[in-house]
Amino acid sequence: MAKGIYFGVDGKVRKVKRLYFGVDGKARKIKKMYFGVEGKARLCYTASDPRKIGSYTSPEYVYETNAPGYNDNYIIFSTNGMAKAAALDKNLTTLSLSKTAGTMYGVGGARAGNYALNFMGTNTDEDFRVIDAWDNSLNYTTKVASGLGARSYMYGATLNNKAYFFGGQIRNNAANMSGIYKCDESLAVNEISSPASGKCSVSKVGNSLIAVSYWNAYVVLMDANESATKIDTTPTTGYLGASTGDSMIIKANSHLGVTQIIKYDRNLAKSIISTPEGMLGSSSKHVDGEGVIWIGGRTYNYSKTDAVVTIDDYGVVIERTALSYNSNNPTGGKFRDYAVFGRGRLLEVYAN
Repeated sequence: MAKGIYFGVDGKVRKVKRLYFGVDGKARKIKKMYFGVEGKARLCYTASDPRKIGSYTSPEYVYETNAPGYNDNYIIFSTNGMAKAAALDKNLTTLSLSKTAGTMYGVGGARAGNYALNFMGTNTDEDFRVIDAWDNSLNYTTKVASGLGARSYMYGATLNNKAYFFGGQIRNNAANMSGIYKCDESLAVNEISSPASGKCSVSKVGNSLIAVSYWNAYVVLMDANESATKIDTTPTTGYLGASTGDSMIIKANSHLGVTQIIKYDRNLAKSIISTPEGMLGSSSKHVDGEGVIWIGGRTYNYSKTDAVVTIDDYGVVIERTALSYNSNNPTGGKFRDYAVFGRGRLLEVYAN
């Protein structure tokens, strides 16, 4: 007997991964469901939680501040080796790539058209205006964002086939910068006015992007018309976030030792949904549009953690699993139906 519940969508059979019911106005996940056969309880449904697919040795050293770019076939992490990148393909094979820019830290990542982007960044001497891009066949292109200032730590997301990178910093004086750099399908880059400043967590929610500033206590919404406005000025410092369903879930206030999980839905309603301990410098990404995974990181006293925390679409902590090692500040990205995390010589893959 098949242990699952199925329903039809557009003439295809789809397996139900999670079911919820309401208790005191809150959605609670059903973990298991049974039905009776000849006086015996038979299991018909078990909730599907994100699971670890495997660990893979990275050919290059993946640095924690570099967000990966992705396309249909590859997810690509800029590394702290000069002019090198590490890739994982759709078959979960690792590759070493060469690139022009000598960026090492603070590299942004997103997708524009069919290109996986490694966007700007810095090294020990200077900031860069260079965009490294790979298409679905791994053909490499590099461009310089002429007329725009070089920045690092510009983290972004993709909307309507274009990549948007928010805020960022100038390395020499660590100044927080405002504005958004837009990179289109031809790799042309221009600037959009925005109050988003410094390092930002950025995620797509509905047909908009939401950015939560790391150091500045506000949240910025950029709509489909590329109009960016503040939507929240509550003193909440967001560090890392990801979209799940029609919401953005961020980890906030970790630097204060009072980590909160905060949710913004597509109607911009804000709610504090959980307060897991530690997880100061962890990384997070959604898996197959369902659930957000936080992995590794630090506690408030800077000891490394070995935790994997999974939060579902409704903000419920559904799983807390121990890693086999302590991990400090991995970087993460969404790739196909996977959440991929990189730290040092290790790439870890999770899926539903």
